[in-house]
Amino acid sequence: MEWAGAFGDLGTLIPFVVAYLSILKVDPLGILFGFGVAMVVTGFYYRTPFPVQPMKAIGAVATTQAAQITAIAMNAVAAAALVTGALWFLLGITGAAKRIANLISRPIVLGIVLGLGFGFMVEGIKLMSGNWWIGGIGLAGTLLLLTNRYIPAMFLLLIFGTITAVALTPQLAVELSAIRPEFRAPQFALSGLTWSDLLMGTVFLALPQIPLTLGNAIIATIEENNRLFPDRSVTERKVSISTGLLNLFGGSIGGIPMCHGAGGHGRP
Repeated sequence: MEWAGAFGDLGTLIPFVVAYLSILKVDPLGILFGFGVAMVVTGFYYRTPFPVQPMKAIGAVATTQAAQITAIAMNAVAAAALVTGALWFLLGITGAAKRIANLISRPIVLGIVLGLGFGFMVEGIKLMSGNWWIGGIGLAGTLLLLTNRYIPAMFLLLIFGTITAVALTPQLAVELSAIRPEFRAPQFALSGLTWSDLLMGTVFLALPQIPLTLGNAIIATIEENNRLFPDRSVTERKVSISTGLLNLFGGSIGGIPMCHGAGGHGRP
């Protein structure tokens, strides 16, 4: 059951990470090292299956606009991580996050989460329309294993997707075989930011993300955690501060904005 539940985060993590790497050409070290550290620290700190995910609104805007403004978008993402981290850290330590959360009723939170879920479903249908037989096989396998507590559907989907990609594009196998591991230290990534990057990252990326993070990654995640793990309850202050620290750290090494929402949280 734990093995199956451990793959719950990958459904939303991998598509955004791949988009950042392939479209924005973000340095893999910053993203992967940032996420790795964030997940390990989060696990040790909360001691529950607390999700760590890319911020969805920021990722969607950044990757869709990258074709026109690639260089600017890369710096704007780093700026968005910096601004987002500072914002949620301040909201946490001042107690403002809890006061704001108290003003939002449960139906609004459920509506935000439900809307996000439908948004993922619609986007999934659009992606499947490019090749229905592949999408159909993946969907059928997911439905068959949806309630299985021992076989992780997401893990099998990753294997199926990899095999299918290599079969349709044999050149991928050659490119993958040419990859060699290389160790290097993370580098400080904020020294090259300009005021233009900061403005774009704040206005077009960070600000639109705030309502989604508040509803889905703060309020909803806290409610779910405290319902499933009442002996390890968390508060708005704690989650807001950790969200801020994740982004301040990740953004400083070239990572992407992260949050605690839309993951595999919960007992498998």
